Amino acid sequence: MTMFQYYKRSRHFVFSAFIAFVFVLLCQNTAFARASSNGDLPTKADLQAQLDSLNKQKDLSAQDKLVQQDLTDTLATLDKIDRIKEETVQLRQKVAEAPEKMRQATAALTALSDVDNDEETRKILSTLSLRQLETRVAQALDDLQNAQNDLASYNSQLVSLQTQPERVQNAMYNASQQLQQIRSRLDGTDVGETALRPSQKVLMQAQQALLNAEIDQQRKSLEGNTVLQDTLQKQRDYVTANSARLEHQLQLLQEAVNSKRLTLTEKTAQEAVSPDEAARIQANPLVKQELEINQQLSQRLITATENGNQLMQQNIKVKNWLERALQSERNIKEQIAVLKGSLLLSRILYQQQQTLPSADELENMTNRIADLRLEQFEVNQQRDALFQSDAFRQQTGRRSHQRSQQRSSRCVIASG
Repeated sequence: MTMFQYYKRSRHFVFSAFIAFVFVLLCQNTAFARASSNGDLPTKADLQAQLDSLNKQKDLSAQDKLVQQDLTDTLATLDKIDRIKEETVQLRQKVAEAPEKMRQATAALTALSDVDNDEETRKILSTLSLRQLETRVAQALDDLQNAQNDLASYNSQLVSLQTQPERVQNAMYNASQQLQQIRSRLDGTDVGETALRPSQKVLMQAQQALLNAEIDQQRKSLEGNTVLQDTLQKQRDYVTANSARLEHQLQLLQEAVNSKRLTLTEKTAQEAVSPDEAARIQANPLVKQELEINQQLSQRLITATENGNQLMQQNIKVKNWLERALQSERNIKEQIAVLKGSLLLSRILYQQQQTLPSADELENMTNRIADLRLEQFEVNQQRDALFQSDAFRQQTGRRSHQRSQQRSSRCVIASG
């Protein structure tokens, strides 16, 4: 049994015991909840009308100001009740849709195993143009980023669901304490307390209705906890497998891009010289030497491009590792907030540490980047030198031609 399984089994035991506690608590508050349901409260329109009437008065007594504040707080409390009830409806819908989403994730995960082998994929990619390949690379990068975002979202939701029983226990206990205080105050059983204002009584009834709505929401969330966890885990499994598939697909695409660029470069170099020009080149050692230098520079540029592509793939890996590390950090912080002081905390932290990505593949990355930049600089320097040499030869040729014309002109004048 792993540490995480032990934690889940312990959490399920606590969860079962807590469900019994919640049931008893709800039974104790059922009668009072009926008496103070939202239907027994004034409507928002009535409360707003009373508040508007007070706001129009210029001089308010101390009692009127207290009533004014009671009405304002009551309206705010009723807004919270509406929001809680809306969230509860959304939660019920989410739980109802969970089985279908789990079925879809399971089917998608199964479909990932039915993919073409690498050789077939390489054949298909070899038929595409460089622009088409680059478009696919960009799309694969976008898909991979979206998958990483989905994975982070699923992990965050799973941590929230896994720690939900502990959080609900605290929330339910606090709610029960507040309900007891409100009950005592409304019943007038507190010794030494002054009589409640009518507006104050309505406010406390609204607060009680809010607490009951929150308890109902917590109960619904506990009822759907298991099915939501199972669905999210299956969705996370699919996204994890799909991310691995996208990373592999991106690698094949990059290989095809590199091969296509190399082929186009070699083809361009071959087409640059016609058969007649090739014969003249063989007779001109200087041009032949320059062409050989150009070929060497082209090959160095291709090599530098390949190294740059490899670094880009490493960059994608680093981004994925960083995202997973940040997600692990968020998960750990959320678990610490819930399990602070628990004996299970150290075990969970150790397990999370084991899942962090290793950076061994990044060794000598700085040196590789520096070498690539130096290679690029040297190629640019030699290219500029070649351009300057061409300009020098052209200028020298023009001067030689001008001197020849001048000598011819002098000879013509002398003979005349």
